[in-house]
Order: sequence, then C-alpha cells, then structure tokens
Amino acid sequence: MVVRQTNVSTPNRLGVASRAFGVSHSRLFFLTPNGFEVARFMARKIYVGNLPWSTTSADLEALFAEHGAVSSAEVISDRETGRSRGFGFVEMIKKDEANAAISALHQTSIKGKSVSVRDAGDKKGRDRSSRRERPKGSKMFVGGISWDAKDDDLKKLFSEHGKVLDLFIMKDRETGKSKGFGFVTMSDEDSKKAIENLNGKNFMGRNIT
Repeated sequence: MVVRQTNVSTPNRLGVASRAFGVSHSRLFFLTPNGFEVARFMARKIYVGNLPWSTTSADLEALFAEHGAVSSAEVISDRETGRSRGFGFVEMIKKDEANAAISALHQTSIKGKSVSVRDAGDKKGRDRSSRRERPKGSKMFVGGISWDAKDDDLKKLFSEHGKVLDLFIMKDRETGKSKGFGFVTMSDEDSKKAIENLNGKNFMGRNIT
C-alpha cells in the first residue's frame, strides 16, 4: 500500500488532533496517537443489472478494470441455490473513472444480453427484469442424482410426469462438478405424480430420493 501525506489536520473521533494520509486504496486514514484510524469510505458503488447467468464476480471485476481501479466486484447469488440472480455491484475508487465506466458499459451486450449499468443510489433506474423470478408451484428436493447426469437428463425424466417449471442440479462452485442433488419445480398436481412414480427409481445408476 502506498501512503502519502496530505495537507489536512483534523481532530479524530476522540477529539485528538491527527494528520490525514491519502492512500492508493478506497479509504482515507488518519494517523493518531493510537495508530491508523479509518476515516471514511470513498469508493463509488455501481449497480450492474441483467447480467448473463454465467457471469462471475471475477468476470465483473475484469470488465470494469478496463476503465479504472476497482476496489470490489460481486455478482449476487441466491442463498439457497448458489446461482446468480442476474445482477451485481462494483465499487470503483475514483468517481471520474466510475462515471466513464457507466457511460461506456450501460446497455452494452455481454454474452448476448444488454446490461444495465447505473449508480447504485439510482434505485428508480434499476432494471427489474434482471431479477430472477421464481416460478410458482411445488419445489421438490431430489437426492441420489447420478454424478454424470445433466439438467436436461433430469428434466427429461420428470417431464414424463408433467410440465417442469424450473430445474437445476447443484454444483460445486470451485470444481463445477455435481453435488448429487438438485431441485425440481412443478405444479402441485404434477409434483405429486412425480413423487409417487420416481421416488426410489434407478436413474443413471443411482436411486433418486
């Protein structure tokens, strides 16, 4: 970290005079008798909506890093499934670079989707379509899924008993390999049929539960 002295002198929160130091990061520090004290956060927070589902936080950081210094970047994930919710936030250290990134990236196409890039404080401008709508119906936990099974394989199996509204197999974030379980959403009536016919059934070498 590079620290450079600035021409500012101000009392800290304890009323003790301190000298301010600018840093090449996103915070301003004060050197006090008790050491460094964080004064305030200075980064500009940017909302990024309508992201492709496969976009990672690293992808988001790399995209904005082309326009300036990025202090943080995060794609928001569903707590239950771990899947992207289609939006995220980026914090950039300099306001002028943040403004340049917003101007350059708003409504640009990323993997076939037009992204919405705005100041995070501009809630009215957020694209609600970026939120992943949860389908109505009964969500079923499916365990004992074959390690080699794909989403399409599971969908084909359940589609024999009704319309599949949503489906996904849980995967390890680091390896991308199946965890051997997943979730299937169908109408209340179709889900009952599926449970009656598929519970304990052998599917690609394993008995699903």
